[in-house]
Amino acid sequence: RPGSLDTDFVIQGEIAGMYSAYFDSMWTAMTPNVGGLAGSVSENEEKKECEDEQLFITCNKGQWESVMEPDTITGHKSKILFLPSTPSSSGEDVILRCVLGAINSASESVYMCMGHFNVSEAVSQAFKRATDRGVKVYVISNSFHSCDLRTGQLDLIRSLKRMLTVAPKVQLFVAAVKDGKVPPFLHSKYLVVDSRWACSGSWNMWMRSAFYEMEAEVFVQSESFAADLEGKFTRECEQFCIPVKTVDECNQFLPKGCAICEGFGPFFDV
Repeated sequence: RPGSLDTDFVIQGEIAGMYSAYFDSMWTAMTPNVGGLAGSVSENEEKKECEDEQLFITCNKGQWESVMEPDTITGHKSKILFLPSTPSSSGEDVILRCVLGAINSASESVYMCMGHFNVSEAVSQAFKRATDRGVKVYVISNSFHSCDLRTGQLDLIRSLKRMLTVAPKVQLFVAAVKDGKVPPFLHSKYLVVDSRWACSGSWNMWMRSAFYEMEAEVFVQSESFAADLEGKFTRECEQFCIPVKTVDECNQFLPKGCAICEGFGPFFDV
C-alpha cells in the first residue's frame, strides 16, 4: 500500500481457515472467563521441537500444505505452514525457535524487518554466526519516528547497540526523517532467508510476544514470495531509513522523553 510500511498479503485454502479459526480464539481469549483461555499459559510451548533438515520449522502444532498455484519464479509448488504460539513461562516461544533455526541454516542472506522490536541475545549471537560464515544480514528497525509505542524505544535501541557489538557485520537500517519527511508508521514484521524462505504474521520479536500474547505466523517456502519481500525491504530502506553502522550512531535514536513521562520511569536515560 502506498505510504504504508505494513505488509499485506492474501492466503487461500485450508491455511486461511486455520488462521481464521485461531484469530477467533484470540478474541475469545481476551474475554474473561470465556473458553478457559484468558490468562492461560502453555506449559509445553518451550518443549516443542522444531528440527527439520531442510526447513527447520516442522513443529507438532503445524502442518505443511502445498499451495495449488506454482511459484511464479521456479514453477514448483510453494509450501506454507501456519504456526500459532501461546505465552510461555520461559519466553522462548515456538515462532522464535523457527526464526532462530532459519537464521542458523542461512547460507547466503537474511532480511529482517520488525514492527515492534527488541533483539534478543540469542538472535544477536545467531547473526554473528551467520555473518562469520559469510551470510549477508540486513535489518530494518523502528525508531521513535515511526512507532506508536514509545516506552519500548529505550530497550529497542539498547538491544540494537548490543547487536552491533556482538555482530558488527550486520547491516542495520533505522526508520528516520529523510529530506524533512517523517517516515510512515512501520508495522511490518517479516523474515526472508536465502531468497526462498520467509515468514510474516502477527509475531514481533519483543517481550509481549514472548510472555504475554498469542501470536499467529505464516511460514512460506516460495522464491516469488521471498522476492516480493526483499523488494519491499530494499525500497523502504531507500525511502524511509538511514544506515546505522556503529554502536555510537544508535544514540541519535535514543528517546529524549517529555515532562508528562517523567513520573512513569527512567525510560529515557542512556
